[in-house]
Amino acid sequence: MNARPDDKSLGAPDRDTGAVDSGLRTVADFETLVHRTPEGHVRGQFGAFVLGSHFQPIFSLAHGRVVGHEALMRATDGSGSPVSPIDVLSSAGDFESRLALDRLSRLVHVDNFLRQAATPQWLFLNVQPDVFVRSPHIGTFFRELFRARQLSKRRVVLEVLEEAVPDEQAFREAVRFYRDQGCLLALDDFGAGHSNFDRVWNIRPDIVKLDRSMALQASRESRVRRMMPMMVSLLHEAGALVLWEGLETRDQALMAFDCDVDFVQGYWFGRPAAALTEPESQRPNFEALWDSFHGNVRLDGTRQRELIAPYANALGNASSLLAAGLSPQSACREFLELPYSRLCFMLDARGIQIGPSFEPIDTTSQNRSLFNPLSDAVGANWSHRHYFRRAIEARGRVQVSRPYLSIHGARQCVTLSICVLINGEPIVLCGDVAWRDRFVE
Repeated sequence: MNARPDDKSLGAPDRDTGAVDSGLRTVADFETLVHRTPEGHVRGQFGAFVLGSHFQPIFSLAHGRVVGHEALMRATDGSGSPVSPIDVLSSAGDFESRLALDRLSRLVHVDNFLRQAATPQWLFLNVQPDVFVRSPHIGTFFRELFRARQLSKRRVVLEVLEEAVPDEQAFREAVRFYRDQGCLLALDDFGAGHSNFDRVWNIRPDIVKLDRSMALQASRESRVRRMMPMMVSLLHEAGALVLWEGLETRDQALMAFDCDVDFVQGYWFGRPAAALTEPESQRPNFEALWDSFHGNVRLDGTRQRELIAPYANALGNASSLLAAGLSPQSACREFLELPYSRLCFMLDARGIQIGPSFEPIDTTSQNRSLFNPLSDAVGANWSHRHYFRRAIEARGRVQVSRPYLSIHGARQCVTLSICVLINGEPIVLCGDVAWRDRFVE
């Protein structure tokens, strides 16, 4: 991730370098620290540092074009050599200096953005956490900046770090303040360290930015990759759009398509630069990614159907034998003889398990003792399971669940189910297949 002036810590060494005049308050005050280069770039003077802007494009997957840019600080020292933004932040040892740095950075970013942005786009601005929290009590600079630059508030997305503000009440007050200003709010770096879903429920951010660490984890671990679509779905249900940042490879880009995120950001799509990215610049790349995504969906679907077909056929045959009067154990023998089959069981029309579960004769479950208190499932109510509800709704057709952790054996499985009439009553026959062993390479 690129270093930014609001990098994760509130703090810096407690030293006052005298970098700024603590009397700086208004937009006009800060304009005295701003100049333009012969090329038209806006620069700000913060003590010994010269501040500029780079912008990283943010793309909408559905539109295949740029819908916004995140402003990132770029700084040089007196000799013109590059300086890390973290070093600039460290030079601001007290709150007055950090506030001045935050305001000067906003002014520089806004001016560099507006001189280039010909089409409506969002400007994503990072806010230092302590400045964010104390904003309701420190003047009207932000409102003045909007008015002075004739910038629509709805074009600004303020990014606040998820974990950096421990005071929940102060955090909520700051959220209300900026929302009253008319800005959109993005919860940044979600998934880095200890993610707090309470923040999502309580502040209802407009956008949640998934941290790049999640892309790295999902690239390495198939389990994490399978969970990502569910996390994105949960964030969508909470009312947030989802942006995945830090995507650096084609595989990670395709993961974003698979997870149904709304926006993407990262080196694979565009690196930070002084100039804004042309909105349609990545159109061919997006078309190629969509083609690959649809091809992968078809390939995965074909592969899964081929893998599951023997189990679906065996369970369908078992349901016919059951309807013909065979005992459940005899009817399920073909299914239980298939490799990776784990058990069969029956549910009544209410989802209540009828009788014990049947396992392959040679089954040895090393993990069963983990959930031993749950092993006797006679009378258990499984009506909340999707495999039961879908079977009841589609009588006579085998259904296949998503992977989940089975209580029986403490392992990942998929459950196949089919509803059949026995003596005029609907019965749902179910069979578990080990997911990790059978379906994950």
